[in-house]
Amino acid sequence: MSKVANRPTALLSRWKTALDLRVGIITFAVAVIAINALVLMGHARKEKHVVLQSVALDNVRVATAFEQYASRTIGLADTVIRFLAREFGRSGASIDLAQMFADGTIDPELFGAATIIAPDGTAIASSDGRLDAARFAILRHHGFAALPEAGSGLQVGQPIPAAAGRGQMIPFVRRLDLPGGGFAGIVVLEMAPAHFIDFDVKAAPQSDEVIALIGFDRIVRARRAGQLFTSGENVAEAVQFQPGAGLTGDFVATSPIDGIRRLFHVRQVRGYPLIVVAGVEEADALAEVSARVNASYTRALVLTGIILLLAISAIGALTRGKRAFAQLRASEAMLRAHEGELRTLTESMPQLVWIADAEGSHSYFNQQWIDYTGLSLAQSIGDGWKAAFEPAEQAQALQRWHEAVAKGEVYETEYRLRRADGVYRWMLARALPLRDASGRITKWFGTSTDVENQVVARAELREAQQVAHVGSWSRDPHTGALTWSDELYHIFGVTPAEFVPSYDSIREFIHLDDRAQYRRDHALSIATMESFQRDVRIVRRDGQVRSLQHSVAVELDDSGAGSRVHGTIQDVTEAREAERQLREQANLLNLTDDAVVVRDLDDTIRFWNHGAEEVYGWTSAEVIGKRASDFAYVDRSKFAAAKRVLAERGEWSGELDHFCKDGHTVTMGSRWKAVPNDGHTGGSVLVINTDLTEQKKHEAHQLRTQRLESIGTLASGVAHDLNNILAPILMAAPLLRDEIPAEKRDQLVSLLEQSAERGAAIVRQVLTFARGADGERVLVQPIYALKEIAQIASETFPKSITVQTSYPEDLALIEADPTELH
Repeated sequence: MSKVANRPTALLSRWKTALDLRVGIITFAVAVIAINALVLMGHARKEKHVVLQSVALDNVRVATAFEQYASRTIGLADTVIRFLAREFGRSGASIDLAQMFADGTIDPELFGAATIIAPDGTAIASSDGRLDAARFAILRHHGFAALPEAGSGLQVGQPIPAAAGRGQMIPFVRRLDLPGGGFAGIVVLEMAPAHFIDFDVKAAPQSDEVIALIGFDRIVRARRAGQLFTSGENVAEAVQFQPGAGLTGDFVATSPIDGIRRLFHVRQVRGYPLIVVAGVEEADALAEVSARVNASYTRALVLTGIILLLAISAIGALTRGKRAFAQLRASEAMLRAHEGELRTLTESMPQLVWIADAEGSHSYFNQQWIDYTGLSLAQSIGDGWKAAFEPAEQAQALQRWHEAVAKGEVYETEYRLRRADGVYRWMLARALPLRDASGRITKWFGTSTDVENQVVARAELREAQQVAHVGSWSRDPHTGALTWSDELYHIFGVTPAEFVPSYDSIREFIHLDDRAQYRRDHALSIATMESFQRDVRIVRRDGQVRSLQHSVAVELDDSGAGSRVHGTIQDVTEAREAERQLREQANLLNLTDDAVVVRDLDDTIRFWNHGAEEVYGWTSAEVIGKRASDFAYVDRSKFAAAKRVLAERGEWSGELDHFCKDGHTVTMGSRWKAVPNDGHTGGSVLVINTDLTEQKKHEAHQLRTQRLESIGTLASGVAHDLNNILAPILMAAPLLRDEIPAEKRDQLVSLLEQSAERGAAIVRQVLTFARGADGERVLVQPIYALKEIAQIASETFPKSITVQTSYPEDLALIEADPTELH
């Protein structure tokens, strides 16, 4: 009886002991989980800092590329305006701007219109023959509003309405000065805002990014958000900056145009009162941070819920320990209630939450899973969840899950999950095992978080590194652990499975001549290390020697101390080999006596050999970077015509007169060849010039000698023609002494005048033939020469011979020496 009476007491004692043990385990677990939560939150803050720094670097990259593109565009406009100013200085009010647009001298696809305005505000010339009065008033107002001081450069005015209601145009304004320094008016060149920002490079803005060109007056010259172009907006409240040289910086602001809050980078366009800004939506920039923070909070909430459930269960069991067996059923009911609370908690979470038993069979999915996948709870439990996976990945996903369950380890993987609309998106799945006091796994709690944007971003980064042959790495200065990108393994010719990057393992690849520098770089302290860039050579296992460009940057923490080292390595072997070949080719070109010049398509000189220095007198240092069209060519119109032929055919050959440094001119036989830039836009022009000055002098002397020899041959024909001309004069002169009727006298006088004019024409032709030895070629209409030959033949040959001519009326002009043609 006593034994029976003592059994509840003994059971209660053992139950209390077990509960005390559970309380101790729970207390320890709470401490561990709390520490883990703090670590996770700290990691989330670091991730936010890294992402924001990456966004800032991307903004700098886009803004820098945009600033360079805008500067080149403005420079092109300035070149055209300078050209118009020179043409106006030569032609005055007779300058034909419309013809320059029509014949392509000014690119009509790039520039909308050009206008020259006098100091009194009247239009001197315009490319638009029907210049609208109202629009001209706006053009004149904005032109003079942007008028610079005397001697100042190009100004970029505020946007003005385009002709015929075709949007807006950006006016470029330059002051015209008289030779004595007086004000002669202004030149206004118009360009569509889209041309400022329609560039297509790796740095081009994505659909969620915005770039803009803004004046110091806070008026937008051109803005692009995705594929939407705008201009003319006032952004004084959003863009905060102090105008000045070297302006650059970052800021966060809400756009007054579309109301979107963005992270911006601002920098000044060098040489102009303009800035460029590049920005991305703050929400998109923080998307990856939000996903990681949400994942951290999810784990913390799940673990906290588990701890709360166990703690409440333990406390309830302690308070009801005296009624151990009587309260067991009540404890089970309370446990079910707590499970309901946990379920409520999981239903309120934004992630897809699921629970599996100890064997890995799924028993619960929250409503977010059902809404996302379109699968019901009955279809998902057990192994039914795999139906939402990509068919080709179902077997692999199931195998990974079963392996994690078998090992009892934390489950973490990425997979593609089908949304209810049939679209597959990448998910990050994490699951933690729940263990009892004995360490046995009782359940699995897991979440799935949408990481599509992060996966796509990583893939684009890998692709970009593969295309550019750029690999990246990072090193923890405290542990020395190195992390390599996939492309860096490819550059070194190894795989992650066979090679673990470390100081010693990498040193084996470094070229013997570069190892000393490698040791010095590695010995640098992170506290004193600064960013640097240098070339290094490696010898791969297959014996190949590769040249690499190594760039290193130090990441600073909030206190300004170095926390991590990052770097990029680009394979520049082919580029260095190409540079070596170019140097060898340049040395070969310096051996020829001909003037060999390489220039860009905008006539900027990039190469000038020794032969060119000997012929023209300018050294290579004096002309590299200058435009050949600004100083080398005597006749600009012939040069422009040759450029048009080059653009059509890819090559041109002919003769052009060139200026030399001492002021004299030389005649050069030129051969031009367009050289494409390996399939990319742009290219260059190879020019080979041969000095023909002495040859031309010799040819001119020979022509003069030939003409003098031919005069004797022509003498008999000229004498015959003069005899025919003098005969009517001799017959008419005696008749004029007699009294004859007025009508008859007028006929005789007309006959005398015609004969005299014919004689004078013959004398002029002979003199022209004898003197015409300069050999200058001009545009000649051959019809006039044919008519003159027919007239001379008909007057020279007997009347029994009839001279007939036949030629088309639309004969093209020819370039020839008129004297030689006669």
